[in-house]
Amino acid sequence: MSERPEAGVVDSFGRVHGTQNLFVGGGAIFVGGSGAVQPTLTMVALALRTADYLLDQFGT
Repeated sequence: MSERPEAGVVDSFGRVHGTQNLFVGGGAIFVGGSGAVQPTLTMVALALRTADYLLDQFGT
């Protein structure tokens, strides 16, 4: 994750840089090999954050 396309694939909400309205959620955007033990709650939190953002932007 990065706010700049040169430094990461997605922004902090999981939106793919350079592709409008394409979001990636869950464990796919979690940085592997970070030494984290049991990162499940972090991945869930990232997915919920992306879902909240999508609802705010496009939801009813």
